[in-house]
Amino acid sequence: MTEARIVDAASLGAEIAAWRAAGLRVGLVCGDFDVLVAGHARVVAAARATADRVVVAVAEDADVTRRRGESRPVLPAAERARLVAALRGVDRVAIAGAERLATLAGVEPLDAERGLADPVERLRARSRAAGAGS
Repeated sequence: MTEARIVDAASLGAEIAAWRAAGLRVGLVCGDFDVLVAGHARVVAAARATADRVVVAVAEDADVTRRRGESRPVLPAAERARLVAALRGVDRVAIAGAERLATLAGVEPLDAERGLADPVERLRARSRAAGAGS
């Protein structure tokens, strides 16, 4: 089941379009997830609270190295994607940059790597700004 949630970023656009056509709200969570911590699960839960479907973008290894240094990532992107896919509330996981998936999803990503004072309210505000079906 977990492996089925991991998809290629290029094919995700059609699935997101189908969800939207069905009137579902799509949330996007982005981050390195290196290493996975409880805060990541809280951000996914916050996204699920305001969206019908949650898509997670796991950063590519080169992006993590560029941001965090040569000793990172601790785990390769494929392993990080498997861990994230196992979280409750995650519908799809793709290894890709946040900007690429945000373009596919048509929403502003919620950055899982930053401490958010109130991620639920930020997601609600983004949903309101994006209008129905976001």
